[in-house]
Amino acid sequence: MRAKEFGLSAALAVAAMGAMAQERPGASPAPEPPTVLHVGSLLAIPGQPPRQNVSVIVRGTKFDQIADAFIAIDGARVVDLKDHFALPGLMDAHVHVRSQPSDFARGQGIRQGRLQPLPSDLAVNALIYARRNLAAGFTTLRDLGSDDQSVFAARDAITMGRMVGPRILAAGPALSATGGHADTSTVEGDQTNARLFDGVCDGPDECTRAVRFIHKLGADVIKFTATGGFSST
Repeated sequence: MRAKEFGLSAALAVAAMGAMAQERPGASPAPEPPTVLHVGSLLAIPGQPPRQNVSVIVRGTKFDQIADAFIAIDGARVVDLKDHFALPGLMDAHVHVRSQPSDFARGQGIRQGRLQPLPSDLAVNALIYARRNLAAGFTTLRDLGSDDQSVFAARDAITMGRMVGPRILAAGPALSATGGHADTSTVEGDQTNARLFDGVCDGPDECTRAVRFIHKLGADVIKFTATGGFSST
């Protein structure tokens, strides 16, 4: 085989291997084109004056670069924010995203024939209120007290990309002494499991067990109500 023919064959083999790699399941997809935000005023660093007339280049889910002036990149999607003020996403460090007080004041969110909403109802609420927070500019929420299911479900759905919403750091049930601010359990029935799922504990041993259980449920942070609160004691 002549060298020229060998070179052509090798080139075709390499091209075929490249095509197979593109078609093979699990092969790395081609990178998405960047997004360029043309921003009139940008607060990039707190404490410093806003930057004027800049381009923010986004690649994938990351802010990659800030460039002076309004630039163009071939194939990039351009978002025109020339008349807007932009800043990094805000964080609300204390929310209860599964409900708002007016829901219960008006008797909303509770199915007919039930005294309390179900965790499934509260999970839907959490997704709705989380989306509203995102629309208001909050990209991170720290939820400091819910039940053992609803906010965890909303957080996981957002994290997996199944729903749109901000990053949620969830505490799950808040720890409380018996009769304390976060004790929502009743006095009837089996108190052992009720106290555990509600985060109610007395003394170091029981509270150690409660923390471990809430961590097992998926808590990102631990909320402990050592005193009373405005809505309870």
